[in-house]
Parts: sequence; structure tokens; C-alpha cells
Amino acid sequence: MGDIKQCGFLSDQITQWTHENLCEYEEYYTLCKDVNFSAQKTMQNLQIDSKCLPEILVAMLLSRGLSSFQAIILLSKRGMVDECNVILRCLLENEFALLAIAKDAKIAEELVVADDRKRRDVLKACQRNAKAGVSFFQQHEVKEELQRLEEEIEIKSENKPIKKASSKQFVGICLG
Repeated sequence: MGDIKQCGFLSDQITQWTHENLCEYEEYYTLCKDVNFSAQKTMQNLQIDSKCLPEILVAMLLSRGLSSFQAIILLSKRGMVDECNVILRCLLENEFALLAIAKDAKIAEELVVADDRKRRDVLKACQRNAKAGVSFFQQHEVKEELQRLEEEIEIKSENKPIKKASSKQFVGICLG
């Protein structure tokens, strides 16, 4: 491939830089490999109760966190620092949710309802776009899914005040 000006992070020059970077920071990459190996082993040995929402969410969040950790390692090897920072933020938000569930298992229910509400909002936006004539949204039926999701949210929220979950809440729970 061409030089860095022509091909950016896919250039042969980056490949050479990657080798130098790995040599310079070998101890850190070795530590990351060790942490990754241990985390992968832990993930493979998890015993999850399929009827326990907090356990299911914790397993999912651990898996997502590990994937983010691996992405940061891969991107850092190629010098993609800004991209690492974006994924690091995702990793931190993920960890806040994990810590919040660890401190109060009831948070798991709030996370599920918050996710449903976000999906509902996206479906409503799709519906508005379809009404406005955006052809992609006219081809996909969202009305039934929106109705089903509204009913699901209503059932989950019935007799329980479910608060809107946010990163600030998680930080407060984790630090509080």
C-alpha cells in the first residue's frame, strides 16, 4: 500500500510504526494480553442463571467490556488514539453500569426499561420520518413494533416508579 498521506492508518508506514510501537511499549502490551487472557477465561467459565436478570446483564456487560478492551488494544497498536478514547468512554460507561448493578441489583430492571424507552424513541423517530416521506422508513413497518414496545414498557413500569437511568446516576451510585 502507499504512504501515510495516501492511505492513512492502512499504509505500510503505519505497519512499520506499529512494530516500533509494540517494541517500545512491550511491557504494557504484555500486561494487556495477560489481562485479556484472564478475562476471556473468566467469561468462558461463567455460570449464569437464565432467570436472573442482574446475572444476565452482568454477563452481557462483562462481554461488552472485554470487547471494548480488546478494541482499544487493537486500535492503539495502529496509533489510533482518538478512536481509543471514544471506545474507552464506552468501556467506562459499561463499567459504571456494572458497578451500579453490583451495588443494587434492582438497577438491572431500570436499565432494561431505559433501553426499551430508547428503542421506543428511535421507533417514533422512524415513524415521523415515514410520515414525512423518507422512503427507507416507508418500506419498514414500525407501527406494530412501536405498539408492542409501548405495551412492554407499560407492563414493566406497572406499580413501579422506574426512573430514567443515566451515566450520572451510575457514577453517583458507584461513588456513593
